[in-house]
Amino acid sequence: MAGPAAGIGLGLQVFGQIEANRAERSAVRAQNRLTAKQIEQRKKQAEVEINIFKREADIVLGDEVSRFAKAGIELSNSALLKLGDTRQSIKGEINQIRTSAFNDIDSLKAQSAESRRALRRRQKAAPFQLGATIFSGVADIID
Repeated sequence: MAGPAAGIGLGLQVFGQIEANRAERSAVRAQNRLTAKQIEQRKKQAEVEINIFKREADIVLGDEVSRFAKAGIELSNSALLKLGDTRQSIKGEINQIRTSAFNDIDSLKAQSAESRRALRRRQKAAPFQLGATIFSGVADIID
């Protein structure tokens, strides 16, 4: 028989496991809140990038029109095709910025969802771990 010290030790082990589970749950929730903020920041960042790119694109298009005008080229046929190509290129770049942002956001959402699933799995296992600790401790006390 191990005595009161073993019983106190068992109690501390059980208490420690319970507190560790609470701390883990709290950490996952905090991480998920942070992830939600990161998602919002990424959305805002993408919009800022798009707006900056659009302003720069307007300057590029304006410069092209200005070059055509200075060279005495009428805005028809090949000149319009060139401007159309530039506009298509700009649209493609904007779509790339959006796609990159969406991919980043999807990745953050997936990470957050996986951390919640992993926490649920560990929470399901926690009572069994706690029970094992108690039975093991009781067995040590009885021996």
